[in-house]
Amino acid sequence: MTKSQKKIKGGGEQTFRLLVILLILSVLWLVFLKVSVFLLQKQINENRESLQQQEQQLTAYESATSYDKFLLVNDLEERITEMPWFEHIPKILQILQDIKNLDPNSDDVITLSDFNVSLDEITLKGRVSTLKALYYNSPTSWGFKALLERFQELDFIKDITIRSYNRASDRNFEFILNAKVIDNDWK
Repeated sequence: MTKSQKKIKGGGEQTFRLLVILLILSVLWLVFLKVSVFLLQKQINENRESLQQQEQQLTAYESATSYDKFLLVNDLEERITEMPWFEHIPKILQILQDIKNLDPNSDDVITLSDFNVSLDEITLKGRVSTLKALYYNSPTSWGFKALLERFQELDFIKDITIRSYNRASDRNFEFILNAKVIDNDWK
């Protein structure tokens, strides 16, 4: 064999070895990918099964009436703890006490009933001897303050309206007062 034949034979062997090494590396890479895909698919299937079980549990919780009650109580607790009613109730009670202490012989008589307080609204039913007792202050009646003004002084209500009033008798008018509850501290 001549030198040039040995070089060709040696170059062919090197190329063959390189191709065999590349083939082996390709086969190993293919095996690695197949194993990785298999393991990922196995993990995906396990996660799907776990998710389906959790969805079934959630559906069971949501369909239970006790869960609905829990949600309602939870919502109510969040609202109540955020709204400082302990500061507002004494102010409302003071208005009611002031009205109770009015002179029954004066022209400005107010009688209240059906006082309702919710998180959103205050509703008050009552009777007055004159409509002036609802709307106008009377400096001649010992500093009498109109009912609307008393409620307007409260900082936690707005949109105070007299929804309706009707003549109940020759001496009385029945009314319904509404006011929306607001509080900047809890919003």
